[in-house]
Amino acid sequence: MAFGHSHFFHFVRAAAKFLCLLLFVQNSAAIAGEVKVWSGGVFSAVLTEIGPQFERATGYKPLFEFGTSPAFARQIGDGQAFDVAILLPATIDDWIKNGTIVASSRTDIARAALGVAVRAGAPKPDIRSVEAFRQTLLNARSVAHATEGATTVQLMRLLDRLGISAQTKEKLRPTAGSNVLRSVAQGDAEIVVVPIPEIVNTPGIDIVGPLPPELQSYINLTAGMSSGAKEPTGAEAFIKFLKEPAAIGVINAKGLEPATQ
Repeated sequence: MAFGHSHFFHFVRAAAKFLCLLLFVQNSAAIAGEVKVWSGGVFSAVLTEIGPQFERATGYKPLFEFGTSPAFARQIGDGQAFDVAILLPATIDDWIKNGTIVASSRTDIARAALGVAVRAGAPKPDIRSVEAFRQTLLNARSVAHATEGATTVQLMRLLDRLGISAQTKEKLRPTAGSNVLRSVAQGDAEIVVVPIPEIVNTPGIDIVGPLPPELQSYINLTAGMSSGAKEPTGAEAFIKFLKEPAAIGVINAKGLEPATQ
């Protein structure tokens, strides 16, 4: 039987409708498959690398936003939504108490030791002992730190513990967000005390070394799923993925230590 013009045009219209439907379904799936992840900057290098691995393994596309716990708390107050948060344990625990995070999703992920950095090529001060580190801070022309966040809290406690808060007050250079390390790289500040992963993953600065063992403290990271997650299945899959061998390998490679739980 001959395939007439009417049959041909009917076939073309049907094919076009099918293609439109297929594109709509694909686009809808892509939107539905996005997992919004809030994280501290210390974990940025890890997430940037494992993000594509997670997407290939699960089909969910992670969308990362890096910042501090206080900044994210303000965003929640502004009505902004997220699926997963990877922040300080105290923050996650507080958000569990107020209903922002699902308690059963709480998972310890990693920790990062604190270290000292200077501008690339600059002389490296002595920080091998408590007294040497104390003298380095006293001798420094300027010490950069973030305007807020866990590392800043730890630095202030460290200065108090060493008994030099008053002597170093005029040396401190509070700087917004990720510009802290940049200020050292550009020579605007002499030294900085930050988590080691941030040092090794930032160009233009050299690591002097970790804090002396007697002074060492860690930035711990804990994950949790938002109680208002738009993609709860994807959020649960992402948190689980952070404990998989592939992710643990990246955590180690980026200068952090995986949680033992």
